Amino acid sequence: MWMHVAKVHPKGGEMVGAIRNAAFLAKPSIPQVPNYRLSMTIPDWLQAIQNYMKTLQYLTNGQPSIERFPISFKTYFSGNCFHHVVLGIYCNGRYGSLGMSRRAELMDKPLTFRTLSDLVFDFEDSYKKYLHTVKKVKVGLYVPHEPHSFQPIEWKQLVLNVSKMLRADIRKELEKYARDMRMKILKPASAHSPTQVRSRGKSLSPRRRQASPPRRLGRRDKSPAVPEKVADLSTLNEVGYQIRI
Repeated sequence: MWMHVAKVHPKGGEMVGAIRNAAFLAKPSIPQVPNYRLSMTIPDWLQAIQNYMKTLQYLTNGQPSIERFPISFKTYFSGNCFHHVVLGIYCNGRYGSLGMSRRAELMDKPLTFRTLSDLVFDFEDSYKKYLHTVKKVKVGLYVPHEPHSFQPIEWKQLVLNVSKMLRADIRKELEKYARDMRMKILKPASAHSPTQVRSRGKSLSPRRRQASPPRRLGRRDKSPAVPEKVADLSTLNEVGYQIRI
């Protein structure tokens, strides 16, 4: 990491040596948690969260050795379903997570888990402490490190109905998926054709239709074609609010 910093920083190795050889380094400042009011609108809430995460300096986009991927949980408690998303972290053969929650056990996890299944099971055990039953677990793909990427975040490449599965089967599916992610053989859903669901007694192959005879051109068909309206480039970025860290 220090070699990379020495190459990209304007002061190069001089700055690296000043930090590594310093006898005393100031402790990093701890940002203040934002205050939320009931009168705040949803955009204001999201902006406050975004500013807080920026001050936390959890900006891992420029660190290609750290892979990030979303993990979402659907839990059941007292007749209601709840959804929670954390950012899974993979670095140097270990898994961990970053997140935001009122419970310390349901957000940040250290990079100490050897497998993805160990991380997910630790979350499941933490939910049980608060009487939440995990119903589904969704794991997405690695978030690209390109700062100007237009690729949408894949939130649910793998969906597991854990409430109806044994832990051995869950571990098997998670480890297979984690291995495929590390080998970078998984592709976003946008790169694949839509999945077809087969019904009983029906074939997936399209039926052959008899070719219809060519239609004669009438007066209405001779009118010049209306050019299609080109989408405004300013609207291409409006793919929904996504916090990218």
